[in-house]
Amino acid sequence: MKELDKNMYFGAKAVTIESAKLVVEVDGEIHADKADYDDGRSAEMEKFGILVLRYTNDEVEVALEKVINRIKTVVNERLQSPP
Repeated sequence: MKELDKNMYFGAKAVTIESAKLVVEVDGEIHADKADYDDGRSAEMEKFGILVLRYTNDEVEVALEKVINRIKTVVNERLQSPP
């Protein structure tokens, strides 16, 4: 993923990979009550061809390797067949 370095931006609990039109967000417990808000944000980004992958803190802590592998797979798919 070295070639993606210049296209990656890290936020508090989000990573944006511009070249793949991908945003990865890690949601804490507070998001349990904000599903409608999060869904709305995701829908707005999807209008521009941006895919949002959401993971909970628990998913990242318990299955980090699985999360990373899924992100890598999605990045590779989107780079090979851009939206």
